[in-house]
Amino acid sequence: MEHSKGGSGDGGGGIVTPDQAIDEARSFVGDTGPQYPVTDSMLYARLNANQRHWFAKAASWNREYFGETADADLDEDGCLDLNDLEGTDLYPIESIDQVEVLRSGTTDYLPGTKVTICRADERLMHDAPRCTIRSHTLAGVTYHERTSGGGSKEVRDLSGVEAIRIWYSRRPRSIDGRGHTIVGRDDEDGSLVWAERDLEIGDPWDWLLVWDLVATLIGRTATVDGGAKSPVLAMAKQASAELEVIFEQHVRGYTYGREQITG
Repeated sequence: MEHSKGGSGDGGGGIVTPDQAIDEARSFVGDTGPQYPVTDSMLYARLNANQRHWFAKAASWNREYFGETADADLDEDGCLDLNDLEGTDLYPIESIDQVEVLRSGTTDYLPGTKVTICRADERLMHDAPRCTIRSHTLAGVTYHERTSGGGSKEVRDLSGVEAIRIWYSRRPRSIDGRGHTIVGRDDEDGSLVWAERDLEIGDPWDWLLVWDLVATLIGRTATVDGGAKSPVLAMAKQASAELEVIFEQHVRGYTYGREQITG
């Protein structure tokens, strides 16, 4: 599989690693004094979920912002397990925008032919080639054709197609309970390899993750009474909401701004 980057979001400074985000949040709430009964693994899990949340939200605003293009080989039945993207140089898929034939193989489809992405209940309402995406598997639509002998045979739209090209919005790679991210697969047994890597949302949007950690730390501290919690929580939520407005404007205007610069 191969990919090319279509979007943005790479940061150049500010908060870089998951550990730095946690340290920043803890230093911010440190003035309140208590020990926070929240483990690092819980905060890593929160970072993982929240960073994915912002990637998905950005995709709903502008699918090009975290957009990627991937070329992938299909198996003999015209299927692709999207989980195979984990541990490769490709980014995991959040949502797929478009699929087209890349290498026709034994079929009559021309390279560049659009593959219609269908729901299961509408798969026979569109012209071939078609595919469904269910349980992280992309598969050509299966149907039956009558044979000259009066019987029928099973036909798959993408059977015989060698490779497809996918346009998709990516999600960030997973962060585990140690703050590590998938960086590849072991050459011998194919198991996933994890290592410390930077947050992917970029600067200054990584502060969306920090403000969420601040609220998490304060909200889960029993030794801070409600009167002390309220102003800190309100401040963190306001700061996050203000940054979200700027982030949304930035994401929605990304493609237009790029066209103006390059045009």
